[in-house]
Amino acid sequence: MNDTFNLQRFGFLFKKTILERPMQLVGIMALTLIATLTIFSFCIYFNHWHDGHIMAFTWGYLGGGIILASVVFNYFNTNASGSAYLTLPASSFEKWLCGVLISGVLFTLIFLLFYRIMDASAVIVYHSSLDKTIANYQFLYNEAHIFEFNDRKIQFAYYVFLNFAGAALLGSLYFNKANFIKTTLVIIAVILFMMGVNYLIARMFFSNLDSAFPYLSVGLQVGNDYRMINVSSEAEKRFTTCLKYVVPAILWLTAYIRLREKEI
Repeated sequence: MNDTFNLQRFGFLFKKTILERPMQLVGIMALTLIATLTIFSFCIYFNHWHDGHIMAFTWGYLGGGIILASVVFNYFNTNASGSAYLTLPASSFEKWLCGVLISGVLFTLIFLLFYRIMDASAVIVYHSSLDKTIANYQFLYNEAHIFEFNDRKIQFAYYVFLNFAGAALLGSLYFNKANFIKTTLVIIAVILFMMGVNYLIARMFFSNLDSAFPYLSVGLQVGNDYRMINVSSEAEKRFTTCLKYVVPAILWLTAYIRLREKEI
């Protein structure tokens, strides 16, 4: 039998992980969907369709996904449960893959499917309830439409999810107690540190520095005028590519390395 991955063994592990903690895993997913529906319903009640789409998707997907990622390896609150989990007859790769599939892939698929059904149903009901005889019927009709998942703001949410869910997954393996709070504090500290370093570096080159957006632009006070200097498009592309792909890959893979360290 393959020591790294066996499909049948992985299937048993995946099933066990879901069934032994349904209130945690399934409960978080259910609460996320309920919260998403609540936010969306509140916004469209006041006919704010675009804002409703963005707010419901962002808060639901990011909030629920990050919380789920922080508890998927929540076995190490006690030595007994941690030891029992580490001694399961499954490889560290299978355990890591199980966590990734639940917090990353499965959650995303369920959320997107629910969101599409919710959105399409709301649009159909809204369109059918409009009075076709009113003067602004076409305007109101066009206000409601099925939201595209390739919207620019939604694509940004995907990248934020990959970064912060990866950090939450990693934090759950480094911090046994209150891992979500500790991971959040570490993330805030890292962001503040990077912003501080970026500002000090910019200050070395510009004596009239007013502001410095991390690694993308600086604001200069020239007399009574305010000027912005942006990095080149190529440098910006490299920076965003790093945040979109390199950093998430490092976080998710480091979680696998940390899980292997716990088993040694």
